Amino acid sequence: MFLKTYTPGAISVVASPSARADGGFSALFWLPNRLSKDDFGAYSFVFSLLIVLSTLGTLGLDRALLMKLAGERANKRSFRGRNLLIAALRLCLPVSAGLAILLVLLAETLATAMSSAVAAWWLQALAVAIVPMAALIILKSWFQANHRISVSAVMPGVVDAIRALVVVLAFWAMAGKAGVAVAVMAGCTLPVLWLFVWSRRAAPDGPTRVERADVARGGVYALQRISETGFNQIDLILIGLVATDAVTAEFAVAARLAALADTGRMAITPTFLPRARLHLAAENASGLADEYRMSQALAALVALASSS
Repeated sequence: MFLKTYTPGAISVVASPSARADGGFSALFWLPNRLSKDDFGAYSFVFSLLIVLSTLGTLGLDRALLMKLAGERANKRSFRGRNLLIAALRLCLPVSAGLAILLVLLAETLATAMSSAVAAWWLQALAVAIVPMAALIILKSWFQANHRISVSAVMPGVVDAIRALVVVLAFWAMAGKAGVAVAVMAGCTLPVLWLFVWSRRAAPDGPTRVERADVARGGVYALQRISETGFNQIDLILIGLVATDAVTAEFAVAARLAALADTGRMAITPTFLPRARLHLAAENASGLADEYRMSQALAALVALASSS
């Protein structure tokens, strides 16, 4: 029963890195060969910065969705909590838009501090992507809270695959750097539109409001998530701030390859979080402890299989 529960989510997460790897390597093949090394380094730095800022832009309200909706077992016929989803989006999207505007305004200053001749262009061209990236985090969490683990888990791979496809088309059409900016927006926006249309099937039952406490706790949760990005994003941002764009480009390629080592933990987390909330809601401490031990063992097995 345990394996049956975790298998769909784990397969989706393993498939997602595969899609991300395919998309990532496609992008890594085209971008360094079509962009200058400095442009590729600046692009990599800015994209990592967008990931961090979009996480801040959610206000951590993805946690509120999990806490308020995941305490009930999945209903295969319908979704719950669409009004709560809309309330979360109404709060986080203006904040995300504000961060995007701030990034545009500070682009020249930041590029000057970095001694980069190209970073300002990328900062201004990609800043608007913060908004759909934040919306995607919220929508993924809402699907996860409704125990639609497979859909939630595969989204990162879908985003990377769409972005890589549009990058290839953009270079084929001789669109240059502008085409890459369009690819980033397409990769983030198309999945958001698809998930939001799908969310229209949801029932308006369940919690409908985001409380002040949700925002306060969500802020701590958002910072925790950013700290967990580790070498994937924060290290690349730090390298981009202190090193040349060319060095950043080399580090970005290495970091992309190293990220595959985290497959085991990522394969289990999307299923474990809502199931942990189920045990907490039922005040089932022993069940939660068993779930944690079993998920640890399964994560280790997935990690070993991935590394081999």
